[in-house]
Amino acid sequence: MAFERKFQDRLFFTPIYGFRLNLTESYIAELIQESHNLYANTGIYPEYRSTRDAFQSQDDINNQALFKKLFDVILQIFSEFICKDYQIDAKYRHNLLVKKAWINVNPTGGYNVIHNHPNAFFSGVYYLQACEKSGEIVFLNPVPEQGLTTPYQLLNKSSIYTSDRYAYAPSQDLLLLFPAYLNHYVHPNQSEEERICIAVNIGI
Repeated sequence: MAFERKFQDRLFFTPIYGFRLNLTESYIAELIQESHNLYANTGIYPEYRSTRDAFQSQDDINNQALFKKLFDVILQIFSEFICKDYQIDAKYRHNLLVKKAWINVNPTGGYNVIHNHPNAFFSGVYYLQACEKSGEIVFLNPVPEQGLTTPYQLLNKSSIYTSDRYAYAPSQDLLLLFPAYLNHYVHPNQSEEERICIAVNIGI
């Protein structure tokens, strides 16, 4: 029996992007030092935050000159890759900017509870200082109904069609970009080294 395959769409696809920025060690060291300065001088941001037993700065570091080079690189990547995949016309891409950005410093035991990033199009996390044991970031399947229909024997397998969550190990100079609606959390830092990252919200 002959059959004709018409198409295979991937409806309601949730992309996650990973990049190495290859920033210089000296610049990363400057950003780490500034993170420690904010940690010591600013205190915990008083509004809702996802950190537990950890530090989160105010969400306005995108206005500080020291971070401009980092955010320029992130926006360049966003324009070249994400905007292309989302078929955003080049003439509109300049409207996208880093709306908010903040620093997370997770010492040993520090973690982040489940949250997403409202009022943004895409979000990202850039790791200034991290090792594999400093806390994986875990993304939750945004289509929970899959768990009602998929055989339970398949749910723990790392398939984009069946998994209810997926984890990425942090490492220095790694940038992850993901849709802002995507719920995620971070495992406790099990290393003796602080896990330092910069979170960003991108939108118009």
